[in-house]
Amino acid sequence: MQIGWKPDEAWPWDFEAKQIFTVSGNSLELRFLLQNIGRSAMPAGLGWHPYFNSASPVAHDAEYLWPHRADYLPEGRRLKISNPTEVSKLKTAYLDTWSTVRFPLGNKLSVTLTASSIFEHLVIHQADDYSCIEPVTHVADGFNLKASGAANTGVFHLAPGKTLDGSIFIVVDNGNLP
Repeated sequence: MQIGWKPDEAWPWDFEAKQIFTVSGNSLELRFLLQNIGRSAMPAGLGWHPYFNSASPVAHDAEYLWPHRADYLPEGRRLKISNPTEVSKLKTAYLDTWSTVRFPLGNKLSVTLTASSIFEHLVIHQADDYSCIEPVTHVADGFNLKASGAANTGVFHLAPGKTLDGSIFIVVDNGNLP
């Protein structure tokens, strides 16, 4: 699936974006390509927001948590995670520096989600009957946070002719969870 964008009042940069879905056995790879085809640097980021029919706590290995305000935008600071169990109980968590997410789906199935290193950030929303696990390149509101002096926001200013390229991998299996 791909789209080409011509500048307008809402978004003044030319770009091409592609999503390539590859299914093999019990795994899915979703590859993202975002190319700046304009003449000036463009703010850029990638992310995917899959929902899963699972309300079980999500296990992850993220190293940092970005606390958020009542409006669900990050405060602008990140904290080293010292108690992963407590973080896994949060209804909404903005995380970074992660490599693996695992959770049960039911029927003795489990999901393992990994991603290319470009997806340094991770958002997890957990409700009573679903979870949304979002690998992203940048923290929510990252461009404004960076402009106000926050570090490690993960935002990109994509130079003309350059491409962001990364993949997200989902494996469903009947393996045992830790």
